[in-house]
Amino acid sequence: CGDGLSKLGRHEPAIRHFTAIVKDGKSDPVFPPTLLRLGDSLSVLQRWALSEQTFSTYIEKFPDSEQTYQANFGRGWAVENQGRYDDAMKSYGEVIAKHQGPTAARAQFQIGQCLFAQKKFDDAVRELLKVDILYAYPEWSAAALYEAGRCFEKLGKPQEAKSNFRQV
Repeated sequence: CGDGLSKLGRHEPAIRHFTAIVKDGKSDPVFPPTLLRLGDSLSVLQRWALSEQTFSTYIEKFPDSEQTYQANFGRGWAVENQGRYDDAMKSYGEVIAKHQGPTAARAQFQIGQCLFAQKKFDDAVRELLKVDILYAYPEWSAAALYEAGRCFEKLGKPQEAKSNFRQV
């Protein structure tokens, strides 16, 4: 029920269903994926501290799960949205170390965004360009090239910025 409600964008009632399973069903086989879905719904509602706590619980209880990368990304997103960029980059690094799919590409992109937020534009460019070089996901490559162009603008390098914008 919670899963269906979240897919319909009704995250508040979904959270109630997810929470009931999390509180009562620690031995239930749906407990691990429910933690992930609860963290996602809390994130959609921008309840960053609770989302962080939920994903951290998943990471603690299921460190060897194939889905731990999702919890690391969710934790990173929650922490980033609380302005704790170094901590977020650490979580995103965990995703990249254990996963090679689109979530890893997005995690690499988010590292660049964290550095941009910290006004570390040279470092941000380097991390953003890795998205295009290391991953074959056009939507993340385009976003990363665009953001690298914005970094070049901030660095006073208009030719490099134009080059990146043309690539997009």
